[in-house]
Formats: sequence, C-alpha cells, structure tokens
Amino acid sequence: GNVVCQGNNVVIQGAVENASGYDWSTTGSGTMQNVGTLEPTYVPGEEDFVNGQVQITLTAQPQAPCDENASATITLDMIHSPVADAGEDAEICSGNTHNLNGTAQYYSSISWNSSGDGYFENFDNLQTQYHPGDEDIASGQVTLTLTVNGTSSECSSTDTDDMVLTINSPAVADAGEDATICQGETFNIVTASAQDYSSLAWTHDGQGQLLNPGSIEPTYVPGNNETGSVEITLTANDQSPC
Repeated sequence: GNVVCQGNNVVIQGAVENASGYDWSTTGSGTMQNVGTLEPTYVPGEEDFVNGQVQITLTAQPQAPCDENASATITLDMIHSPVADAGEDAEICSGNTHNLNGTAQYYSSISWNSSGDGYFENFDNLQTQYHPGDEDIASGQVTLTLTVNGTSSECSSTDTDDMVLTINSPAVADAGEDATICQGETFNIVTASAQDYSSLAWTHDGQGQLLNPGSIEPTYVPGNNETGSVEITLTANDQSPC
C-alpha cells in the first residue's frame, strides 16, 4: 500500500501518454518538489499525519485537437508516530501506592516499566497503580517508563516517556537518653536523633526554657531553684506527602 511513515518523504512515480503537458496537485499540507518531472517528491506536513490521508493528483493536458484533460489520483495513508506521556513527577509516602495516569496518541499498545523492584497492577493499561518495592523505598526514588507502540507494522516506531516517583518515609524521632543534672546546671541534649523530617520542635513541662528548640541539639535551662523531673519531648514533622 501507499503508506508513509512520519518523518519520511515519498517519491511519486507518474506516467502520461499523448499529453501536451501535465501538472501535480495535492490535498495535503506538505509541499511538492520537482513538480516539472513525472517523479516528484512529496514532503508531508504535520497536519497530513493528523488527518491520516493525502491525495495526490496528476493532471495531463491533451494534444490538439483533443480538449479534455486526463487525471489520476493516488491516496497516501499517513501514519503518525506514537506519542507517550507518562505524566508529571510525583511524591508519595512510604507504604502507599501511586495512581498512574499516562496518556498516549497514535498507538496500538502500551506497557509500563520500572527502574526498581515494584510492580504495576496492570502494566499494559495507561491508568494503573504502581506498588513500590523495598528497593524503591530504600532508595527513595524510582523511574517509571511508559512505552507506546505505533499503529502500523510498516512503521515500526515506538515512543517512551519517564516520570520520577519520589518515596518519602515517615519521620522518626528519638529524644535521646534520660539524664540527671545538679540544681542550677544547664543540660545540652546531645544523644537525640531524627530521620526523614521537614522540621524539628522541642517542648517541655518544666519551669525553664529551651534554647535552639528547632535544632537536634537544644539546651535546657532550668528555672530558678527548679528541682524534680522534667519531660522534654522531640517532635519530628513529616516531609510531604506523609
């Protein structure tokens, strides 16, 4: 058939008999080159592949005393290359799945692939869920690739698109070890730790005050003549979207 794959030009092979002259015309949005010959080249336009077909007509003018033109038309099937869009990059919290909303055009089939160890509920559906694996969660990120295959076996083209899924873990806080100080002393907290947080906050139920309460190593300054016990709490706030 007269199949034209996107990105290619096509040479038309015409023939006339008993003609005084001839000319070429097209319904397409492209351009004709070498129209003074019987083997011109058609350079397709983008709209041709959207519309799907182009007609090219050769018209021959008669020799005297004949006065009727003769014409012949061929139809070109214009095959658009497939287009893949995996969607925007996204973030999820560890333990959750991600809803994929890929889109595609001019395709016959699709498939999803992961750079990590997770799995897709339906790897051959544009809309599906991705379940991150342990390696995905440990690395904090995975690339998901959408591959789409073209509509014609004569145009063996594919297109791919990636999206990056960032996997944040819930915040973890450890206020450190219990301690004892003498009356009138201050206490530097140096054994606390936190992970996967956006910010830190310290609170207490004592009579004194905390210096640098947004840091991992604040200092508790007891109140005047304060004795007894004080409970000091570390809060680690999650990173979005946890």
